[in-house]
Amino acid sequence: VDSPLALLHGQEQKLAEARQAMAGLIAELREEYPDALICQNRGFEIIEITGQNIDLLLVESVYSTFNAQAEDYVLVSEMDRGWLLDRIAEARDKAPHVKVLALDYASDASGHLATGGRNFAGQHNMIHFVSNYDLQSIYNPGTL
Repeated sequence: VDSPLALLHGQEQKLAEARQAMAGLIAELREEYPDALICQNRGFEIIEITGQNIDLLLVESVYSTFNAQAEDYVLVSEMDRGWLLDRIAEARDKAPHVKVLALDYASDASGHLATGGRNFAGQHNMIHFVSNYDLQSIYNPGTL
C-alpha cells in the first residue's frame, strides 16, 4: 500500500479523520520546528491541507523503479509516469512554494536509468535523487 489513505477507501468519515490527523501532525511539526525542512512523501490527496506547512514533496519512481519480481531496475511505464506528472502538476497548483524531489531507483549513478532520470527531472523542474532499491546508497544527490 503506497498510502494508508488507500486502506480507507469507501469509509468517508475515517478517511476525513485520517486526513485531518496527518495535516495536524505536519502542522505541529512546523510549529515545533519552524526552521526545519519538512518533506512529505507523496500524499497528493492531502497536499491542499498540508502544503502550507511543508517545503518538499518526495515522489518516488518517477522515471525508474525496482521491479521486485524481475529483481531488476526498469523504466516506469509512460502511463504511470504521466499519472505522476499530472499529480505533481496538481500539487504545484495547490502549493506553489513546495519543491518536488524525484527519487528514482537504479543500480548506479552512471547508467542509462540514472542519467535519463536526471535529465527527465531537470526538464520538469524536480530535484533528482537516485538510490538502490533498499535506500542504502544515494547517487549524485540533487541540491535542495
